[in-house]
Amino acid sequence: LLGAINVAGAMVDALGVACLFAVFGPQITFVQWLECYLVLAAYAFALTALSRATAAWVAVLVGIAWLTWPIWTAPFLDIGVARWLTPAHPLMAINSIVLNHGVWLEQPLMYRFTTLNQDVPYALPRSIWPCAIVHVFIGLMLLAPGALRARSRRRAAAAEPTAAPLA
Repeated sequence: LLGAINVAGAMVDALGVACLFAVFGPQITFVQWLECYLVLAAYAFALTALSRATAAWVAVLVGIAWLTWPIWTAPFLDIGVARWLTPAHPLMAINSIVLNHGVWLEQPLMYRFTTLNQDVPYALPRSIWPCAIVHVFIGLMLLAPGALRARSRRRAAAAEPTAAPLA
């Protein structure tokens, strides 16, 4: 588990450091970068935990499906589902941080593939915290069974009597 978290952390840090260069220009402030980094770290933590609980390919498919739900749910998306999913969506949380660059669902390419803000009204999240909390919670819930099993194995091993050395 520690190795998986180290690898995920290294990938998040590499992307975070690359994006940090934008802070030195007029595009983004340090606080905006930090908020984007926290969203990325929470999302990566949830996917790392999912890959530990299932096969890695399941985590990849779930991660892609989660990021692309505004597109593939377009035929049957309604306002209730959109209001429920939007605050926890990483791309929407990041878009609310860097809103000065435009709303990603209103860009020419995305506008053709989604019904959000056309047929289905929605609002970007006001904060990154719902997204970060949901992803960290999911990660902790996925890691909890393995941690509990390891703890019970340690207790069982400690309770076993050790054999006396033969004389």
